[in-house]
Amino acid sequence: MISLRKLKELKAELAALPDPDDSDREVPNPEAVEFLGETIHDLLKRGFKLERISAILSEREVRVTRATLARYIRLSKARDRKPARPRTKPSADGPKPTGGTGKTHTAATQSRPAGGAGGRPAENPVAPEVRKGAVSMAGFTPRPDTDDI
Repeated sequence: MISLRKLKELKAELAALPDPDDSDREVPNPEAVEFLGETIHDLLKRGFKLERISAILSEREVRVTRATLARYIRLSKARDRKPARPRTKPSADGPKPTGGTGKTHTAATQSRPAGGAGGRPAENPVAPEVRKGAVSMAGFTPRPDTDDI
């Protein structure tokens, strides 16, 4: 057991400790590339090729191949992007357009016959009011290719 007085003294001593000097800390390659990310992006904009950048980094103790450098950059860009919008339930106002097409997903559900196969009634028919306002919860809308790459 330890006395409360000694615990308070220990707490004060620990709080008074200076921050460690981590300037000599070993940094893994992914963290090093992330640290240098903005500078690497600037070099790419200035016309440097990944092969040349990876050679410069390797000469300076950041041993990384062109392919690995490209992967690290791609991952850092993905982290920097905005997070995807959370999916929400459709409102009672009816279907909303999806993507940029202005189309809704209700046409496919409304054109289906109410019965099951062969004109028989379906075992679990969906109430028409539910089918009428149905909106796809899919998070992906295909778009035409662009030349932005």
